[in-house]
Amino acid sequence: MKLLSKPSDLDYSKQKTYEEFRFFKLALTERNWSGKEYITKENCSWFMNQLKELDDVFYKLFGNILSTTRFTFLMDTSIFAGALPENNKLIEFLEELDDFQEYDIENPVEVKKANKYLNKLKSYKNKIENLTYIYRWALNNEEHPFASEIKESIIKEVEKKGNLAKTLWDKDIKSVTLKRMKLIKQGASQKDFATKMNSEGARLVTECEKRDIHFVSQILKYGLDEPSLFFYGIYFIVIYYKQLEGLMKPGIEFISFEKKENKIEVFLKDSTSYLDEQFLKHETFISTLPKAKRRADGRVTKYESLYDINGTEFDNEEQIKGVLRTISNWIIHRIPSDTTIKLPHKKWVHTVKGELFTSLGLDKMYFEQVSFIGGPEGPELLIKSHAFLTKGTYDVDLLFPLFDPESWENLNAIQCAIITYALCLFHDITIEKNYDLVKNTFKSFMGEIFEYELVTREKSGSVSSLQFLNASQKTGNKNNNNTNTIHEDTHKKTEHWVSFHFRRLKTGSNASDKQKSVAAKYGIKELPPGFTFVDSHVRGERNIDKDNMHFSALDILNKTLGKLNRYYEENHDKEQETIN
Repeated sequence: MKLLSKPSDLDYSKQKTYEEFRFFKLALTERNWSGKEYITKENCSWFMNQLKELDDVFYKLFGNILSTTRFTFLMDTSIFAGALPENNKLIEFLEELDDFQEYDIENPVEVKKANKYLNKLKSYKNKIENLTYIYRWALNNEEHPFASEIKESIIKEVEKKGNLAKTLWDKDIKSVTLKRMKLIKQGASQKDFATKMNSEGARLVTECEKRDIHFVSQILKYGLDEPSLFFYGIYFIVIYYKQLEGLMKPGIEFISFEKKENKIEVFLKDSTSYLDEQFLKHETFISTLPKAKRRADGRVTKYESLYDINGTEFDNEEQIKGVLRTISNWIIHRIPSDTTIKLPHKKWVHTVKGELFTSLGLDKMYFEQVSFIGGPEGPELLIKSHAFLTKGTYDVDLLFPLFDPESWENLNAIQCAIITYALCLFHDITIEKNYDLVKNTFKSFMGEIFEYELVTREKSGSVSSLQFLNASQKTGNKNNNNTNTIHEDTHKKTEHWVSFHFRRLKTGSNASDKQKSVAAKYGIKELPPGFTFVDSHVRGERNIDKDNMHFSALDILNKTLGKLNRYYEENHDKEQETIN
């Protein structure tokens, strides 16, 4: 199993931009974030290059219909993997029409044939996804007897769709207004009024977006096979939205595409220039970020990536990254590749623990989505993670996929530690299932409701009662002191489980062969330079049954990181004594 690999061109620290066209802005993701086939931006450059060549041509053709509305498109490269959708039956029919350029209106047989062709053409026109093909054919065959009529009817059809959307939007607005007046008449409290109005407003926008998504997804269904068809699709989208300008302020519509099970999915959201930048910066979340709920207070959510998180640097960054890689790789090797990975179905959030992480302002964490996608060397596990944190006076939603340790070259140790924490949490939830869901409603600063808190059982190791028995009791040996021993074992409160972990050594030292062999029993093939391995044990001179153990990866990580500062302080004090 392998986690997500990061293309070298994907650098969150650099400002990314969209390509500017006359009618729209467009960007391709650096790699596929869905689908079973690995495909990079470079593999799709043909599409972008042809769009640039056609931009001026289509501006001269359609420039007069541009409104103040701007469209932003972000395409997951997965849509270009494999065969793109095309309507072969329609293409064959249009080629057949090319051979029927004229007919004798006095000849009943030819008139009958012409009517048959025209009716069939109109039946194709009744499906939105066929309009780009048919309109392009009509423009390229202006002398054809059907061309003028079919062009005009297509424009009217698109305007009709836009006017229907406008009518439904107006109807929804009136419905919300009536409910508002009813609440006022009923004397609803300010809180109840605000809650219900926010809910109605969100419902209204959601319904509007559903209608728009349906139109856009249908009009561009075949628009990705050929760049010219994409331009015709944009033309119809502009006409559609022009019908809504009387009710809606002109703004930005963000539209993203990705492939899922050989079907191209479309996501649409009313946007701003700031949000467009955020969607591009966090391209891994292309299918989910546009669907994020609007904040109840109307403020714009602030998103950040791992590259925006900086804490105090460790005294030896590469050494610390080494131990984090070791822990991460140990977990990755424990993830089964032939089973379905399931997260808890309930809406949950985890409270982040550990001095290092809380010092960074990290508060809550959860996984939004887990899936397998195609990578350069085979399937990869994509884990989309969120963390809520406070930075100064504002709240942040930290978005970060869990990149494979092999892709950490541009990350510092703090950023790698956050990935490792999330991976440890994933391990305890999905592999060990070592957690509890506690009913404890939490409302994020974005207004998102989490009904449960996911609490991992750290420092327990899921130790069975057998593991707390001493050696003589395990083997069945009895003596006169057994009763007292058991009584003593039952009431000792100081005994506790200690997970295996890594302890930092003095500069220049490495683990012994003995400790390497102990680590190997846990599946850890190599120890990181500068660290030794501390075996799992129960404090209080108790033996443990290693055949029946469960490990909290979070406990292992926090124990390892917790020792770093202690070592540094002790080493620093000794250096100061030497200097003095």
